[in-house]
Amino acid sequence: MINKTILSVLLFTFFAKFSLAQNNNDFSLSVGNNIIENYSNSFLNRPTSVWSILRSSKNKMIYYGTYDGVLEYNGKDISSISINGPIEEELETSYVRKIIEDESGTIYAAGRGVFGKLVKNKFGETIYQSLMDKIPDSINPFNQAFWGAVKQKSNLFLYTRERVFKWNGSNFEKIWKISDEKEGIDAEGTIQNLIKVKERIFIRVFGKGIFELKENSFKLLKNSAVFINNRIESAHIFNDNIIFFSSSSGAYEMNDNGEFKRIKNKPLNRWLIDNKVYNTEEIKLFKDNRFALISLEGGVLILDEGLNIVDQINQDDGLLSNTITSFFIDINDDLYLTSLLTSSKVKMNKSLTTYNESDGIKGLVRKIKRL
Repeated sequence: MINKTILSVLLFTFFAKFSLAQNNNDFSLSVGNNIIENYSNSFLNRPTSVWSILRSSKNKMIYYGTYDGVLEYNGKDISSISINGPIEEELETSYVRKIIEDESGTIYAAGRGVFGKLVKNKFGETIYQSLMDKIPDSINPFNQAFWGAVKQKSNLFLYTRERVFKWNGSNFEKIWKISDEKEGIDAEGTIQNLIKVKERIFIRVFGKGIFELKENSFKLLKNSAVFINNRIESAHIFNDNIIFFSSSSGAYEMNDNGEFKRIKNKPLNRWLIDNKVYNTEEIKLFKDNRFALISLEGGVLILDEGLNIVDQINQDDGLLSNTITSFFIDINDDLYLTSLLTSSKVKMNKSLTTYNESDGIKGLVRKIKRL
């Protein structure tokens, strides 16, 4: 039996966005709540933690990256995909931090001691095929923990705390060594994050600031000193400039001259800091150009093109957790989320919404009236 819950009390299609408020003389905008489907930890075969999610552009399957390997969901059943390979087995690792699809539709899994692609075996089952042997002999594969990845045209860019790897579909075409530090994941000189904005690639390095990939090398942005000690979690284009979102200091705009200035948006800055906005390597847009930010304590924030807060989705709305570890937007504008132990699907199309007790609905609904 599928253990998923459609969280709704009243479900209907709106033909107009106006509803009568409690005061009969007061009309206010109301579009209801997003429809949320939750997938419990037990339904997901009880993974230790869930870190990444993707819906395949080819077979429409949902893939999860977890501490225990990869999960495949066909809309009815969950299947576990084991992480096998000489290096992976010697390390006894199945920790997948990132699931990503390249331009050709090939799906890759990357994590601690893990890098490979998903392929079909002779029985038509999805299996993991290790590519860890593609790491050059000059680099110890047993010490490589991939924290994330982005797609740029036909290439993937992956990063560890010390290096950035460029994968061209066949081999690692280029590897940049950023740090020699071995003192820990937050040590000065190590990579905190890799972010893609349009086709530009940035990394934030602890104790140094932001670097951008230019002319085949990573170059320090000279005015990025504000990020020597402040994290960046994601970035987005705004008025032809780039906005960097930080969990420690709010949102900063970088202009054409490479100068950084904290934006004057108190509600946004407060949300970013108070809720600990979390890592999104590349921000994808909904069809109406809205976009999502995720957090460790406040669920999901939805912003419009002007960086105005238009929606917040959290446990009050029906999510199982406010700690969101990743998200994916499909072609239908459905928002797929992972938390540490569970997953959710949020219908972002407001033509179909729900009302419940949090909206003032009490008791049994006996009549619906179109206004």
